[in-house]
Amino acid sequence: MNMPYQNRLATLCIAHTLVLGGCAGSRFQVAMEFGSPKAESSAIERIGGGGLSAHRSDAAPAETDGGVERGPSHLRGAAIPVAAPLTGEETATADDSAEQIIDLAAALAMGGADHLQIALARERVVQAHSEVVSAQALRLPSLRFGIGWNRHDGRLQETQGSVLEVSRNSLFIGGGAGLGGPPPLAGGSSGPARLAVNLSLADAYFAPLIAERQLDSAHAAQSATFNDALLQIAQAYVDLVAATGLRANAQVSLGATRELVKLSRDFLETGAGAQSEVDRASTERGAWETTVQEADRQVALAAAELARLLRIDRGIRLVPADEELVALEIIDRELPLDDLIDEGLASRPEMRFHDSQIASQSERVHQEYWRPWLPHIVANTSIGTFGGGPSSQFDNQSGRSDIDLLAVWEWKNLGYGNLALRQRAISQMRQAQFQADWTEDQIRTQIVTAFADVQSFAGQIESTRQQISDAQDSYDRNLKRVRQGRGLPIELIQAIRAQATSLSAHTRSISRYNRSQFRLLHAIGTAPAVADDPAPPEAGENEQPQDPSPAS
Repeated sequence: MNMPYQNRLATLCIAHTLVLGGCAGSRFQVAMEFGSPKAESSAIERIGGGGLSAHRSDAAPAETDGGVERGPSHLRGAAIPVAAPLTGEETATADDSAEQIIDLAAALAMGGADHLQIALARERVVQAHSEVVSAQALRLPSLRFGIGWNRHDGRLQETQGSVLEVSRNSLFIGGGAGLGGPPPLAGGSSGPARLAVNLSLADAYFAPLIAERQLDSAHAAQSATFNDALLQIAQAYVDLVAATGLRANAQVSLGATRELVKLSRDFLETGAGAQSEVDRASTERGAWETTVQEADRQVALAAAELARLLRIDRGIRLVPADEELVALEIIDRELPLDDLIDEGLASRPEMRFHDSQIASQSERVHQEYWRPWLPHIVANTSIGTFGGGPSSQFDNQSGRSDIDLLAVWEWKNLGYGNLALRQRAISQMRQAQFQADWTEDQIRTQIVTAFADVQSFAGQIESTRQQISDAQDSYDRNLKRVRQGRGLPIELIQAIRAQATSLSAHTRSISRYNRSQFRLLHAIGTAPAVADDPAPPEAGENEQPQDPSPAS
C-alpha cells in the first residue's frame, strides 16, 4: 500500500477514533506505528491502512461456505472464537454493570494519554527544556534592588598609617544589573563590594549547546518510553483476548463432558453401560470445571494487568471487544531481514538518544578545551542614593553610581586541573559511544529474534490448524458412532482431549504470533509499507471449529 494512501486513511481513522474514543466495537481494524510521538499528538500514530489487520464492523459481509461463516477475505490466519455461547448447565454470573468493553485502538489511545511512564518522560522533557532556558540566560544580566546599611564603631587606620577612633554609619538604597558576582550592596564608605568572578565564557557559550543536546536526548527518551508503553499495552490486550478465548474453549469442552455424563447415564439406564463409566465421565467433567475456574483466574489476571497499564478503576472488569482471535499481519513476513535491521537502526528513538548523548559529551570536550583560554567575566552596575555621617547621622544622602568590569583568565592547578577535566570529558564521550554500540547490538538482536519468532509461530499456526480439523473430524465421528450405539460414551474422552489440545495449541500460536508481530514492530521503530494486495487466505483457513476446547 502506498504511503500517501496510508496517510489519508490514517487521518480519517484518527478523527473517527477521537470522536468515538472509548466506544467499544466488536471488531476493529487498526495499524500502529511505534515511532517518535510528536507533541500534542494522539497516542496512536497511524490507524488503518494495511498494517494491523483484524475485524471491523463496517467490513464487507463475511463469506459463507456451507453455512460456516468465514472472516473477511483480506485476513490471514485462522479465526478462533473468543467468546462462545454457554451450553448445558452453564449460566452467566458476571455483573454487566462492572464491565467495560475495550478494543485495541481504545486501549492504545488511553495508554498513550494516561500511562505513568509516558507522563514521567514528558516531565523530563519539560525539565530539560527549562535547563536550556537557564543555560541561555547565563548571557543576560540579573536585575537587583536592595538596601544596605553599614555602621562602624571603633578604630580605623588611615592610608597614611594613623589610627583613628571612628563612629560612623552609611546607607545605600538602589539597584542595578550584573553578570555574575554578588548583588551590589553597600560596603562602608567604599560603597557596594563587587569583587567576584564566577561567569565563565566557556560556560556561557557551551552550556546552552550542551543543554540543547540534553533536550534532544529527553525527547528521544520520551519517544522510547512511548513505544515501550504501547508495546506493553498491545501485548497485555493480546493476552486478555487469548485468555478469554481459552476460557470460552474450556466452557465448550465442559459442555461436551456434561453431554458425555448424560450419554453415560443413558447407556447405564438401558443396560449398555456401567456405573464405572458414569463415574469416569463425572471425573472428566470435574476436571474441566477446574479448568474453567483456572481460565477465569487467568482472564481476571490479564484484565487486571491491562487495567493497571491503562490506570482504570480496579473495580471495572475489562472485556475485549474482539469476537475472534485472528493472526494479525502488522509487518510483512516477506520483507528482507536486512531491510528491517536498517529500518530499526534508522528509526529507533534509542539510537537518537545515544546520538544526542554523544553530541552532548562532544560539546563538553570542546568546553574543557577552551576553558583556560576564555576569561571569566563580571560586569556589575548599580545606581541609587548613598550617604552617612558620624554616629547615627544621615546628613549627606545623595546619588551614587558604580560600574565594575572584570576579565580574569584561570589555569587550574598550573593547567593540570584543566587537563584532568578535558580527559574526563573525553572518557565520558567514549563511554557514550560504547553505550550506543551496545544499544545497536541489542536492536539488531531484538529484530532478529522477533523476526524468527514471527516466522516460527506462522508455521505453527498452519500446522495446528490442520490438527484442529483432524481433531474435529475425530470427535464428530466418535460422537456419531456413540449415538448410533456402535460405541461407548467413555470413548469420547480421548477425542475431547485431542480436540482441546489442538485448539489450545492453535490459540497460543496465534497469541504468540501477534505478540511477536508487536515486538517486531517495536524493534524496528516504525511500520514499513506492506504489499497492496496481500495473499488471499487458503480455503478453510477462517472456518470456525464446532467444539473448540483448551488443552488439558
